[in-house]
Amino acid sequence: MAEKVDDVDSYLSGTGENVATVIVHWLRTAAWNTFLPATLAAAEKSLYGSDMRNVLTILSARIGGAAMGQNA
Repeated sequence: MAEKVDDVDSYLSGTGENVATVIVHWLRTAAWNTFLPATLAAAEKSLYGSDMRNVLTILSARIGGAAMGQNA
């Protein structure tokens, strides 16, 4: 999980966007689902979604909970 967190953190940091804003958007919309191959089984999609929610929650905590509606 640590590697996934680092990968997503690296990606988000390189976008030039406010990381907390992107995290909020992704958590609200589950935008990552648009990148999944259509051939994935339901269980694989579920696992991926769960992992992404966990990764985004960890990243939100790292930045002071700003993405979870708390003050940074």
